[in-house]
Amino acid sequence: MLSEIFWLFQTLTACFGIFINGLLIYTVLFYTPESIKTYSLIILSHAISDFLACLFHIFTHARFIGTEFTISYASSGLCKYLDSPAACDFAYSFYIHFSSFSLYMILVSFSYRWWILTKSSPTSRALLGVCFAFYIPCFLQVIAFCIAGSKPIDIYRVIHKKYPDYDLSGYQINGQLDIRNIFSLYGFCHLLLPAQPIYCIIIFLRFRIIGHLKEAAGHMSKNTRAMHKQLLTCLTIQAMLPMLNIIAISLFALQLFSIFSDPLIEENMLFFLLLIPTISPIVSFVFIKPYRRIILKMAGKKIDEKRDTFGPSSVSKIEPSKM
Repeated sequence: MLSEIFWLFQTLTACFGIFINGLLIYTVLFYTPESIKTYSLIILSHAISDFLACLFHIFTHARFIGTEFTISYASSGLCKYLDSPAACDFAYSFYIHFSSFSLYMILVSFSYRWWILTKSSPTSRALLGVCFAFYIPCFLQVIAFCIAGSKPIDIYRVIHKKYPDYDLSGYQINGQLDIRNIFSLYGFCHLLLPAQPIYCIIIFLRFRIIGHLKEAAGHMSKNTRAMHKQLLTCLTIQAMLPMLNIIAISLFALQLFSIFSDPLIEENMLFFLLLIPTISPIVSFVFIKPYRRIILKMAGKKIDEKRDTFGPSSVSKIEPSKM
């Protein structure tokens, strides 16, 4: 019963993530002002990635099962109803790669904020090039996992030998027999290793940005100081998001090497990854003024121009000439 409740909760969370990211994509495409056109490319790339991550979560609904050097996952999502057993394997690979790309986009967002504080704003082409460069290792991860995929029956035998009491009826079994395979090893390392250094870089950039803003606070108006205070809150929230990725990766490693194993954790481990693409667009709507105003108008809310004097875009809030 508890398992079904968590399954439903994950599904509802993913559906909300699809809706809120779809709304953000629509808002960025049709309501982005000229002052943040460049930065909106990061928001759009991130939103598309998060939208697809939530979609693939519903499609796979994977349960990771730790079996030492074998990567095993049992899918209970829509993919299990397709005739091809490889569908869940393919979908799971894409789901994980979108999660990796989302983490990179948080890093790019922080890097962009720091860059325009110290240098001129980059061109749209340069920013797209950066996003594409970060996507390449993620796409290679998909290819590596797909090549390394093993026959479902072989994976099932490994799981049954390790956990003979598991009832996996109703699941589509997929995985990779040996992560020491060169393709599995690349995908596995790309999934686990970048998270910690990326988080450290994000924290470093956050402190540098905060320090720079505090130094300039004495030359700011009251409204501008309030605006930057909101920016610091935004940075704090966004800096916390990669922690969810690290939690999921830590549980992944504990399960993989059978250090700790529990069916309930197996079924909900990827929920921590799901929270990132669900929370991220909310942060954008709350802290990016043009998008917040559009949503309030869609909801029929009246905007108090006097009170809504700060909290503009991530670009305009550090480029006074565009406020």
